[in-house]
Amino acid sequence: MSYKNLKKEIKQAIKSQIPENIISDFKQYRFKQLTGPIKGLLFDKDPLIRFRAIELMGLAAKTKSENTEQIRDLMRQLMWNLNEESGGIGWGSVEAMAETASQNKIIFDEFYKIIISYADPESSSFLDHEDLHPGAAWAVGRLLKEHPEKGDYAKYVIKILLLHHNTSVKGYALWAASNIENISDIEPLIKNLYKANENFNLYEDSELTTYKLSDMAARALS
Repeated sequence: MSYKNLKKEIKQAIKSQIPENIISDFKQYRFKQLTGPIKGLLFDKDPLIRFRAIELMGLAAKTKSENTEQIRDLMRQLMWNLNEESGGIGWGSVEAMAETASQNKIIFDEFYKIIISYADPESSSFLDHEDLHPGAAWAVGRLLKEHPEKGDYAKYVIKILLLHHNTSVKGYALWAASNIENISDIEPLIKNLYKANENFNLYEDSELTTYKLSDMAARALS
């Protein structure tokens, strides 16, 4: 099947079904054949399609890769998309990196610091394009959902994200905080958002759910 047709087939599948239920439908395709069209869906205007494509990419890395080096190559491609020299903006790339790393412990150990650094203004990897900041914040939360023990390393970045002017960034920072045990260093900032009524959409458990910042702050504090 051609790239274009496979991309169309994947998009149709994830419109109506969660990625976990359809990954086996594409078992006849090699890892690179499948991840190519999925990368194309990272630019889709529908956020549910985009996030389900991100999740599907992680599942492909978990179930279909013939070797770890193939996943490393994919991570490098996604990193290149975030490089100014690529000529693009890199929509969905940092989220896809986080999802892929969350599905593979070897890849996680090799890349989690790089992924978190995209949200760190003090890092040379910091994403200057503000439209990418929500994705970078979501990526931190996704990593910590899978590996909450890395929360101590990420707390400095979460603290910065909690002070961001973008509602989604603050929401994802609260989500990230809800996945770690010791929040004492950032608890005052979380409490500052305890009565905030702004809404944001979070992709979690294969669906987009609308939360108030106050709801997520309560979740983090609990």
